Order: sequence, then structure tokens, then C-alpha cells
Amino acid sequence: MNANAWSTASLTTDAPPGPSGAGEAGLSGKRLALVQLGWLLMAVLSLVLLTASLPIYYSDLRSLSAWDLSAQDNVRVGLDELGISTNVFALYVLSLMIISTGVWTGVGILIVRRKPNDPVALYFSLTLVTFGAIWPNTLTTLSDRHPWLSTPVEIISTYGFASFFLLFFLFPDGRFVPRWTRLVTIVMIVELVLHEQFSGTRVDSSTWPFPLGMIAFVFPLTMLYAQVHRYRNVSTQSQRQQTKWVISALLVALISFIAAGAAESLAIFTQPGVGAALNALGSSLVYFGTFLLVPIAIGIAVLRYRLWDIDPIINRTLVFIALTACIVGVYVVVVGWLGVLFQTGGNLFFSLLATGLVAILFQPLRERFQRGVNRLMYGERDDPYAVISRLGRRLEDTLVPETVLPTIVDTITEALKVPYAAIALRSGSEHTVAATAGSSTTEVARIPLLYQHEPVGELLVAPRGPGETFSPADRKLLEDLARQAGVAAHAVRLNADLQQARGRLVEAREEERRRLRRDLHDGLGSQLAALNMQAGALRSLVPGNAAAETQIQEMRTDLRAAIASIRQIAHNLRPPALDEFGLLAAIQARARQYGSGEISVDLDLPQSLPVLSAATEIAIYRITEEALTNVVRHSMAERCCVRLFIGDVMELTISDNGAGFSPDKPAGLGLHSMRERAEELRGACIVESTPGAGTRVNVRLPLSGE
Repeated sequence: MNANAWSTASLTTDAPPGPSGAGEAGLSGKRLALVQLGWLLMAVLSLVLLTASLPIYYSDLRSLSAWDLSAQDNVRVGLDELGISTNVFALYVLSLMIISTGVWTGVGILIVRRKPNDPVALYFSLTLVTFGAIWPNTLTTLSDRHPWLSTPVEIISTYGFASFFLLFFLFPDGRFVPRWTRLVTIVMIVELVLHEQFSGTRVDSSTWPFPLGMIAFVFPLTMLYAQVHRYRNVSTQSQRQQTKWVISALLVALISFIAAGAAESLAIFTQPGVGAALNALGSSLVYFGTFLLVPIAIGIAVLRYRLWDIDPIINRTLVFIALTACIVGVYVVVVGWLGVLFQTGGNLFFSLLATGLVAILFQPLRERFQRGVNRLMYGERDDPYAVISRLGRRLEDTLVPETVLPTIVDTITEALKVPYAAIALRSGSEHTVAATAGSSTTEVARIPLLYQHEPVGELLVAPRGPGETFSPADRKLLEDLARQAGVAAHAVRLNADLQQARGRLVEAREEERRRLRRDLHDGLGSQLAALNMQAGALRSLVPGNAAAETQIQEMRTDLRAAIASIRQIAHNLRPPALDEFGLLAAIQARARQYGSGEISVDLDLPQSLPVLSAATEIAIYRITEEALTNVVRHSMAERCCVRLFIGDVMELTISDNGAGFSPDKPAGLGLHSMRERAEELRGACIVESTPGAGTRVNVRLPLSGE
């Protein structure tokens, strides 16, 4: 099997979302160069200003000048009681800030590396980079210390805040939805610029009295409405999943901010002591940590829902981060532990020893992390032997033919982390889906299933995300699995053909029995009855001849015995009530016979039945008869219900409120007989019983001709 044998088919139309909307082309030429240059200048300026502000910010943290005078004393007393120095506290807050900025910046760089010519991707990525730089609020300390930097700080701060709020009007496809939100965005940006440039003056909305001052709350509410409107009326399914992640993260962060702000007013946190110190430690973690959910949610949307299709970069980045953290950890632990052990620091030999150990561990660790990340993103694609072995074990444990194909598609979805897999069996020139796992709204790849070079069906597998394709490794594993599935599909199809042939034989047998019964009853039986009447008339023609009368009487006795035998044979071939009254009336008559004693039999039957084959009629009648016999003889029930329902299939249910029996008890001849009759017609008979809770017999048979 080669790659040319593959094909794709669309289940439904739900095009994968792109950051710039459907049909929009990326930038190119001079425009692209100018936009990329502007992106680079803004990003570099943001990071340079942030880096320059760190020493000043660290100094302010050490002196606790970020808090007012009373709070400074409260926090200092609490830190002393906890045994934490201001240096350690300052390093703690600074570390949280650096991690926060690193995540915001890292996600932005991930996006721009993959889509360097997409205007919306460039905008989103620059928003993450600039907002990550201004969110710790360290740039104001830099401009206060160095006034000549006020202009670049204001530019970055204004752009960062404005673009961040604008992002939620544009996410995820870069369009304003609904269109009137453009006007709200313009008003919001103007208000933000006035607040930055003229803080504390009359044009600053934060100084306006109630209710004018509530305008600041209009913008977040409008953002939320825009996302809800987009979600309900415009977004595709994939875009809705992306919106869920980002908006949920933003709501969690906002709720955390409100809760932290409310907690700060509690008395335990406003008094000198441990409470004030814990409040300072906890609020820093909340403000920096919970807001990280927003860029992390964008990263999850990219990873899980492929917003910008950057899987290869994410794969390498995850491996790099894990490998770097492990190597740095090994180096620090080795050098630090040896330094403590030998009471020395900065020893060159220890550094060289740690470097050598890192060099030895680098490749094994990289391979291990690569396998782990590949398993996380692509399942067990890189370990085909394990997948095929597990599939073989599952098929060995599968005793029922009907579960073979579902077992295969379940194994494929689990092993490859794909959202959808199915097997379609070939029937003539068409294919009918026989087993599915998961669901998909994207195109699916079709891999032929062969048995001895003859096509028996197709394996349908959806890619992991919209717009994706399978890698060569994926295709190789799927082709190997298709070889296994081809043999199983052939066996399942043979079993289905065998069941259909068996069903046709049963139907032909019952039809022939019905014909024989009619011929015996209406033909031979009638002829024998006529001969019996003629023999009676013959007796009157020989009066006084005792010998003749005796022979005639013996002949009539033999004729009556033959008639009785014919009737018994006809009855054994097919219950006469079915032909005389029909299936419904025959069931009603049987129910009256069984319900004449201590058991009440309730019937729930349709008004009429479609044309049924002789085999279906006899199966329903005999199963009902056997089930009612079991109820009367063994159940000790007071009530029994017989229900017949006609839908896509014919469903018969006989239930009682009797003593029931244990499922572990071996089934008797009657239960075996009921199951065999149902299976002969490609149906099923399920008997459910619980001691003390009664018994339920459920029979499902295909309608005639199915």
C-alpha cells in the first residue's frame, strides 16, 4: 500500500480558522518589511525598557516602597516573624514578574515565528509582547527615575493597554463583530490616551463623578458582549473552542483579582504581623500567576485547536524548555551539592565535572523528552510495534464478532490521539460505515482495506485538527493498522454474509412450512375428509351385509386417524392460530390462556402490523409463548407485561415482577431456544434478571426484507 492509495473526503464543511479570516492574503513586499520592522522596534523597545527597569524595581521591592508607609511597616514586621528577609521577598516577587513576562513574550514570539507575514498574527503577537512588558508596572518606576524615558514608556504603555483590550474585539479572526464595536474601540482608545497623558485632570475619566465614572466598566462589558455575539452567530466550531479557552481564562483572572482585592481589606491583612506579609506574598502570586492564564489559554488554543498551525514549533519548544530546565537543574544541584559537601564555592573542577555530566546526559534526555512530547501531541505514532501489539491483544480478547471493528477504531483513536476513526465495509460499489469512534467536522483520510489484494472496505481517519494532514510516520502506522484491519474486516463481512444466508435459509424454511401446512390442511386433509364422507354414504348402499359394514367402519376409523395425523403434522409445521387469526390475535389468545390463573397478563400491542415473513411471525409467536410459559412455571409473579413495538426494527419485550434469578445461573433449554430463534433472523434476544426484582426478555428483530 502506498501514499497514492490514500484519499480524502469531507464529512462537513467547517474550514479551519485562520487569524486573518477566510480569504485574506498575507502581507508581502515593502508593506511586509515595514510592518515587520515596526513589530521588531516595538518588541525590542518593550523588552529593553523592561530590562532597564528591573534593577530599580528590585530596589523598590527591597525597601517595600511599592506599599504605602503604614503597609510597609506591617509587611516588614510580618516578614520578620516569618523569618523572610526583604531580599528574599524582593527576589520572590521579581521572579514571579520575570516568569510572567517570559510567558507573555514567549507565546507572542511563537506566533510571529510561524506567521511572520500575517497582519493579524503580527498584531496579536506584538500585543502579547508589549502587554507582558507593561503588566508588571515596572516601566513607571523607570520613567520616574529617568524622566527623559517618559515618552517611550508612555508609547509602550498606551499601545500595550489599547492593543490588549482591542484584542478581545478581534479574537480569533481579526474582524470586528458586530461592526459597531469599531466605534466603541475608538472611544476606548481615546479615553485610554487621555488617561495616560492627562492623568488627574478633568479629561481623565477616573476623576469623573458617578455615574459618568462608570464609563470604564462599559468597555469590558462591550468586549464580553462582542465575544458572546461572535460565539453564537459567527464563529465556526473550532473558533468557538478557542474563544472558550481565552474568555474562560480572562474571567478566572478577573474573579481572582476581585477576590484578592476584597481580601486585602480584611482586618487580619491590615494589621502588623504575619497576615500582612502573607497578603503581600499571596497577592503577588495572584496578580502575576492568575493573569498568566490568558497567554497560557492562547497557547492551549494554538496547541489543541491549531489556531495558527504551529505544531512543529510547539513540539520543539516544549522539548527545549524541558531539556533546558533539566540541564540547569542538574548543573546547579551538582555544583551546589559538591560545594556544600567540600565547603568551597566557585571551584573550577566542580564546574567542569557538572559540565561533563550535562554533556553525557544531554542526548539521552533529549530523546526521552522528544518521545514524551511526541506522545503528548501525536499519541503512540513513534512506537508502532506497541500499537499493533495492543490491537492484537484486544482482538484476541474479543469473542463477539460485532465488537471486532469497534475495537479497532477505538484503538486507533486512543493510540494516535485523533478525534475520529471509522471503518466502512464494501458492498458492491458502495461503502457502509460499520463502526465509528469519536466525531469529526473536518476532512477524513481514506485508507483502503485489502484482503488478498481485494478491497473489502476503507479505514476513515480524521486529522488531529482542522486543516492538518498526516505526517509520513502517521501514514506508515495507519497503513500497518489497515493491514490488520483488512483481515478483521474480511472476517466480519464473511460472518455478516453467513448470518444473512442463515436468515434467508430460516425464512425459506418457514415459508415452505407454511406452504406445506396449507397444502396438507387444504389439500390432503380435505381429500381425506371427503373420502370419509363417501365411505359413510357407501355403507347405506350395502344394507344387511355385515362383513361390508365392518370393513367400511374400519376404513372410516383409519381415515379419521389419518385426518388427525395430518392435522397434527400441520399444527407442528406452523401454529394454526397464525394463519387463522394473525400474529396479534394469536398473541392475545395465548395471553388470555396464561392470564386466566393467578397471573395478570397486560398487553401493549400495535393496532396493525406490516407484512411480515413467516419466519418473523413464528419467531415472535414462539418466543412469546416460551417466555409466558417460563413466567407461569418459574417466576412466581403476579403481573406480566407483553409489549410489541414496530420502529426501525421489531422489538418484543416480556417482563414480570416475579422472583427473578441470578445471572450466573446456567441458562435452560427455553432461553437457549429463544436466543437461537432471534439470532437465526439476524436479531438479538437479551434476558435480564435480578433475584427479587423480576425478569425482562427483550427481542429485537429486523423487519422483513432488511
